[in-house]
Amino acid sequence: MAKITIERFIRKLGRQRRITQDILLDAMNRTTRILRRKVVEKHFSNTTAPGLRSVRTQSGKLKKSIRISKAFAVGQGVAADLTIGTKYATTHVARQRRRKKTIRPKKGRYLAIPTGFARNAAGVPIAPPLDPRWAPTKIVKNIIFGQAGGQEVPLFVLKTSVVVLQRISILRDIIAPGEEILKNEILKETKKLL
Repeated sequence: MAKITIERFIRKLGRQRRITQDILLDAMNRTTRILRRKVVEKHFSNTTAPGLRSVRTQSGKLKKSIRISKAFAVGQGVAADLTIGTKYATTHVARQRRRKKTIRPKKGRYLAIPTGFARNAAGVPIAPPLDPRWAPTKIVKNIIFGQAGGQEVPLFVLKTSVVVLQRISILRDIIAPGEEILKNEILKETKKLL
């Protein structure tokens, strides 16, 4: 949430408080829309370009969960909210710095991590480990082998836990660019008045 003091702009513009607050609210609303679009393009685009930490989207629930609120006045400033909210958002989104997050099974003893043979072209698992399409299956040294294309291939790797690096930092990837966008939007609005 970014805040800008209204008093500074009132002094610079020599205008009444209401006009200044409306300018800031409009600028904040545009900023949150631009910022949401940039977050989706940068972090949920399924690209593997250098420098991008894109979260691979499978169902799109995480991407669709990015919500923005309408800007509102808070004391002497304005604010708006950009939320990323799904059940597993904390796996990919870090509050300040990127951290490693450990994922453990909720049911059973192991996580079944699909190999390339058990995924489609988009990287989504074709079927769960116990699906009849893989029959007959066998487990050798924590690897589930099954039939695919008439051959016995490794389908899933069984792990007790997996460590995932959180890819989106709220401070670095949302707040810092948001402040720059907001400055530019406010400058555009003030130039219109002068």
